[in-house]
Amino acid sequence: MASVEGMDRPRLCNRPACGTTAAASLTFQYANRRVWLDDLYADPDPSMIDLCAFHADRVSVPVGWSGEDRRSLKPEISESLAG
Repeated sequence: MASVEGMDRPRLCNRPACGTTAAASLTFQYANRRVWLDDLYADPDPSMIDLCAFHADRVSVPVGWSGEDRRSLKPEISESLAG
C-alpha cells in the first residue's frame, strides 16, 4: 500500500456536503462573543473552522456577537459579519 505521507492534499471546507477547497479560517471566542474570519492558516488547527470562499463570504454572526473579516481579499459587498 502506498503512503500518502508527504503528499500535499488541499484542505476542504468544513461545511457538510461541501467538497470545495478551503480559502478562509474562522475562529471564535465564546466568552467575548467575537468571530474572526482570516485567510486560510497554513497549518490546520482543530479550534478553527476551514471554509471555502463561497461559505466564508456568507458567514453571519449570532445576535449579540460581533465579527471581523480580516481576509486580505474581501468580497465586493460584505455585510455578513456586521451582525
